[in-house]
This record gives sequence, C-alpha cells and structure tokens, in this order.
Amino acid sequence: MTADVEIVTASRENVLLLPLRAVQSVDGGTFVLRRVVGGQAPGGFERVPVTLGLTNEVEVEVSGDLSEGDVVSIVAAPVQSGGSEGFGPFRMLRGGD
Repeated sequence: MTADVEIVTASRENVLLLPLRAVQSVDGGTFVLRRVVGGQAPGGFERVPVTLGLTNEVEVEVSGDLSEGDVVSIVAAPVQSGGSEGFGPFRMLRGGD
C-alpha cells in the first residue's frame, strides 16, 4: 500500500509571488527589474528593492513597491527537449491563490 502525502509547513494568502529567477541580489540587497510604463524611460526597466517572504523551489513571496500586474524581468529558462519552450525574459506579477 502506498500514499502520496503533501505536508504544508507554512501558507499565506493575498501575497505577491514571483519566480525565483526574477529576484537579484547585490551587496546584500534584493531587488527586481520592473518594466517602466510612461515617465522618463518608457519600455525600460527600473530597480525595485523587495523583501522576500515564504519560498518554495520555484516561487518566492515578495513585498515592496510592486503591484499585481507589474511586469518584471526574469532570467530565461532553457528550452526543454521535445520542443517545449521555457519562459521568456518577462513575467507578469500575479497575486497568491
């Protein structure tokens, strides 16, 4: 007899989640690159400091000057065998489920 078990050690609702690949660290600070809409550099990117929260193998909870729907830069995933493509260089920020 076998069983598949999932043990939840922590959970939060109504948080912003990003792929881990979107978070960068320099000199002890963490940030993401958010696409600029309007303003002085439309289409460019700005560095936005973030605080990290709960994480798993692929996503991390972030807080800072970000909103659901912001577009952030991520490191592209490699193309997988069989013709399936990985993620592109940009990802829309989404809220937690």
